[in-house]
Amino acid sequence: RQRSDELSNAAFGVGFVAGVLCLFMCTPLIIFATNMQTTLDGTASILGFQLSMAFVGFWWLLFYYSPWQHLHPRPGPPRTRREGVWLRAMKDVVADLRQEPMTATYLLLWFFFSDGVFVTSTV
Repeated sequence: RQRSDELSNAAFGVGFVAGVLCLFMCTPLIIFATNMQTTLDGTASILGFQLSMAFVGFWWLLFYYSPWQHLHPRPGPPRTRREGVWLRAMKDVVADLRQEPMTATYLLLWFFFSDGVFVTSTV
């Protein structure tokens, strides 16, 4: 159990550092493309964001490839497929949220806030 926790913490740390590095690499790309926009017509206004999203996709594939190639399958017999796992898990979440009304309120408000930010940013 402790070894699993150590690996999980290390993987989280590596993923966080990789995400920050990707952010630092994409920021100049966005700034450069936005500054280039002033010399071009208005169609280049999202060029930096498009290039950054392409770079993020490549970055994700780069870091996804290593675990995909080097992780071994789970030992033991294959797991059986149980149809009711998802529904049971959702019932457990709802039961937990009923015991924690402040958490349920926070999650509901966060849903509306994040949806509002998304809608506003796309308009």
